[in-house]
Amino acid sequence: MEHSRVSSGLIPGFVHLRTSHPTLRTTAVLQPVVSAVGARHQSPPTLDTRLQDIVIGSRVEILLTVAGQASKQYYPGTVTKIDRKKSPQVHHISYDDGDQEDLSLSEEDFKLIPAKVATECAKLAPFWKTNLAARWEKELEDVPPEERSSIVATMMRALADGSRNTYSSAQNQYIEFCALHKLSALPGSTVTVVRFLNSVKKRKSKRHDGPAVQASSLQPYLSGINKLHVDAGLEPPALGPTIVDYRKGMGREQQESAPHGSNDKLRIYLPAEIVQQVRDLGLDMCKSGVAPMATLKGRQRAVHFRSLVYTMFTYCCFSRSDTGVHLKFQDLWYNPQGVHVTLRSLKGKKHTGAIKPLQFPGGAIAGLDTLVPAFTALQQHLGVKPDGNLWRFPWEKRGTWPASLGDTWLQQALKLVGGPNPPVGCKWTSHSSRKGATTSAAAIGVVDTVYCYVGDWSIKSSTRLDYIDPTARPTAAMLDFFGWLLPTRFSQPAQI
Repeated sequence: MEHSRVSSGLIPGFVHLRTSHPTLRTTAVLQPVVSAVGARHQSPPTLDTRLQDIVIGSRVEILLTVAGQASKQYYPGTVTKIDRKKSPQVHHISYDDGDQEDLSLSEEDFKLIPAKVATECAKLAPFWKTNLAARWEKELEDVPPEERSSIVATMMRALADGSRNTYSSAQNQYIEFCALHKLSALPGSTVTVVRFLNSVKKRKSKRHDGPAVQASSLQPYLSGINKLHVDAGLEPPALGPTIVDYRKGMGREQQESAPHGSNDKLRIYLPAEIVQQVRDLGLDMCKSGVAPMATLKGRQRAVHFRSLVYTMFTYCCFSRSDTGVHLKFQDLWYNPQGVHVTLRSLKGKKHTGAIKPLQFPGGAIAGLDTLVPAFTALQQHLGVKPDGNLWRFPWEKRGTWPASLGDTWLQQALKLVGGPNPPVGCKWTSHSSRKGATTSAAAIGVVDTVYCYVGDWSIKSSTRLDYIDPTARPTAAMLDFFGWLLPTRFSQPAQI
């Protein structure tokens, strides 16, 4: 296997693949440098030339419309996946502010991050994956080859795909920052990390007039940097009182500078009465059947119906967005005994392959026995495969389905019902749905062993208390959704 070192010394002591890695061909990596150096004497690169230079790990800036502003501006991100089978090619972009999007760069106004930086830094994720595997191979050199390969393959799966992508994005940004400011990235110091966080703090959001990254959202950056160091056998620098103080100070600055009515609002629980409105609208849509939704003209209606069913169903399951969004078609079924669901993507348990079966007895929750069969009938009509995503329609081509879609569907459902808005200074998000279910169950007297099981909390964990508003009073709507969990409540099927 042919290796060569990156001459910059950005990551001293680590060997970087150059020609042997399939996504890191020398021509693809070095071509942008030639274009940058000779820019004064050559014609500007064409779109086709720039697209040829795009590989997994490439850093790009894409011209986007900013929420609340008439003008557009460029936002940086990393290409984390390329679907070359589609025409035009589809690129999965992980933006520096945490957003993700599938798009075709051939149809966007974009530019490559300066080639000098991109060549040394933008391919960090595949570089690092290769170096990490090589390090383990060396440590296990006395182990028989077949056994060694098996061990290395298993160790490379230690991180879930979502965590790996998140860490890779954070690591890319950190390494690029260090390259631009001529700082040592590996090993990095706590001061370097603070300087990097200070640059993150200054980023502006694409969605609203405010910071792109909140102080409460810094942990993925810190974890990515620490993981980078730990895997290299180095001490993690993003720890300790200095980091804690910077995060606290950043949070206080953002809180004090946030204008009234800004995006930085308090997430509160979603009342069961709102979800009743969502359910009732979904039931009204069922009256005309699902066949019209499967037509080209009915697609928008199908999208609306999905948002309503998703919002109600995940509320009943106490589920997180990541769990709800990634349900498979085969995970949900029904029969005269009730609705059955197998929950996967459980937080903190993905590495164990753990699943959680739930069964809603027939008639336990009004409307559930109607909405679930209707939506599954729609997907069957559309030809969704058993192992396909439960919520994905055949015409939707996006490569990955981030957990943030749960919030998108919730906001769409809330808009459709046209119900009351949250109190001033507060907001309802996908997190509010889980909090609303837990608050409702606790308010009507469901014992903690029951709602901890459904919500997938450890009975010994105090985290569940963060999801309960103890001031909430029991209501008929709460009983409507969670009364079946009471030992004496469920005697007759619920009626609408």
